[in-house]
Amino acid sequence: MGSRYNRGRIWKWLIVLAGLGFYFIRNRVKLPFKKRGYFQEKTLNDSALEAEIEAIFLKVQDAWDKHDLRALSESYGDNLYEKHEKILQKMSDKGQINHTRSVVLDGIMRYKEVKDNQFEVDLYFVAIDYLVSVNSGQIIAGNTQERRAFKQRWTFSGQKGALRVEKMKEFKI
Repeated sequence: MGSRYNRGRIWKWLIVLAGLGFYFIRNRVKLPFKKRGYFQEKTLNDSALEAEIEAIFLKVQDAWDKHDLRALSESYGDNLYEKHEKILQKMSDKGQINHTRSVVLDGIMRYKEVKDNQFEVDLYFVAIDYLVSVNSGQIIAGNTQERRAFKQRWTFSGQKGALRVEKMKEFKI
């Protein structure tokens, strides 16, 4: 009689565990042992390419913070330049300024060639990012004191020494 009791108990626990597993899979619950979403390493095998990507990245962040993209005309693809100019104009029309300060590029990963003369990389960085009302000086969104983590996929075209950013896609971390 004792062995039947133990077998029944084992089956109940197996059913409970299977149900929990199904729940986690169905609801895509993030478990602590899953792969983390932020990396602090640079995995490119080409240090010159890595340095050029980082220089362009920092130039873009500085231009965005100053709301003046003219310095990026050589580093931006035409479509991306126009797109970002429109975004800045819309913010200006609303009386808003987006600041991106204290930027640190922590990771450059997942180099992948996508087309002839084009490749993409994932960039991991932290920055103080906030939106301010021009008229009142009030912070609309973000934080002026704490850095926030970002992950973006940038698509570049061209050769070393003449790279241009063609696309940027942001991921939630």
